[in-house]
Parts: sequence; C-alpha cells; structure tokens
Amino acid sequence: MENNQNNKIAFCFLTYSDLDKSNIWQSYLQPNLNKCNIYIHPKTPLKNSFFKQFVLPSKFITKTYKKSDILIVYATLLLINFAIMKFENKKIIFLSQSCFPIVSFDELYINLMKDNNEYSYIKTFNNNKKDRYFKLDSKFKNILSYEKFTKQHPNMILDRNHAIYFINKIEYLNLFKSIECPDEHYFINIINAFFTKSELDKIKNIQICFCNFNLNNTQAINHKIITKELLNNLKNAGYLFIRKITPKCLIYL
Repeated sequence: MENNQNNKIAFCFLTYSDLDKSNIWQSYLQPNLNKCNIYIHPKTPLKNSFFKQFVLPSKFITKTYKKSDILIVYATLLLINFAIMKFENKKIIFLSQSCFPIVSFDELYINLMKDNNEYSYIKTFNNNKKDRYFKLDSKFKNILSYEKFTKQHPNMILDRNHAIYFINKIEYLNLFKSIECPDEHYFINIINAFFTKSELDKIKNIQICFCNFNLNNTQAINHKIITKELLNNLKNAGYLFIRKITPKCLIYL
C-alpha cells in the first residue's frame, strides 16, 4: 500500500437503527473525517443528525434483512460497493450498531496504513457449524469441499483489493441463500474456494472485535458496565473494538 496521507479507512455500519453509542462514535469519527469515510446501512431510519448524512441512498436500503437471510450479505456487499467507489478508501471495517472502539483513532489509522499492509483481517472458526455446509447450493459444493468449509466472524477488515474481489464474485451470492447466518460463511468461503496459497497468506486470522472471554464460544455477551481496565486488557490482547454495548451500558473511562 502506498504511503499516502490521503488514504482513508471506510467505516461500514450495518444496523437496525442508530448506533447504540452515537455520541461516542461521533466524537471518535467527526474530528477525523480527513482520514475516514462513513457508510451506514440501517434497517430503520436514523434519528442522529450527524450520522444521517452517511446513510446509503434509500433506494439501496434492503428493508427485510435478518440474521438468517441472505439479504444481510447483500447489504454488506452494498456497503462494500459504495466504499470502493472512493479510491482513497484503502481499508474497509465492518461493524454493527452495538460496537464500541477500544483503540484511539490515530492508533487504528497508523496500524492499518502501515507501508505494504495489504492484509485483510477475518477471524475463522474452522470446526464450528460445519453442518451448514450441507445447505450450500450444489453448484458451490462442487467448488468447495466440506473440509475447506468454515465459519467467520462477521466483523472484519478488508483490504481494498479484497473488497473489489468480492464485488466481482457477486454471482455466487444466491448459492448461500439457504444457509443459516450466511454472513458467517459467505466471504471466508469465497476466499477458500478461489484464493491461491499466496493470496491466502494475505488473509490474517485475527479477531478485531471482542465478543466473549471464552474463545470457544462465538456468541457475544451483553455488557452492562465497561471500565477502563477492561478496555486496556482487551487492547493489550489485540482487539480493536468490542461488541454488544447497548444504549444502557455504563461506560467508565
């Protein structure tokens, strides 16, 4: 990646409504709009005046997506499509409305914009929900073996080149429409099916968003209180964000 001060991070939010901590996110992003772009795909209209301006045009909003619906992947691809329209977007981060930043914006930006950083960050769970493979369309099962089928964390960071790749592979979208939670399988299995060994080396198995202290449990826990000590511990463990921060969650920084 070229060392260019105009490079930006695209923050892509897939939400039901407003971000759960809109005020904190506004303080995090608004001073750094010279280094980031924001894209939001909400299921219902936003109320927050700052974030309203970043909502995708209404004609592109899919109204009926749910956890088990392929439309959640389609909505993610829409966010990707808008993000790659701007050449300065070099890294694309996917977050939900309940996410909360752990590291400072400057630290995040410096780490992601390091010279020659052409990596994407996708956490995989290779032995989790393997039975969902059998719900794949037969056309894709002919491309990808059961052994290579895996699950991923939906919160991920894509390098621009990988983001473009997914837009060019959009014809495979409907082959995942019968799978439960298709957003946990679509992107990583497109990668597993078509990437060469050298290309796979640019996909880092790193979890960017903290979910659970039990690393074998992929279900996110709901946080009622967030302390500075907790965030420091998670930061030291390499996490960039934390999930399931509800509007009523108390945050002590």
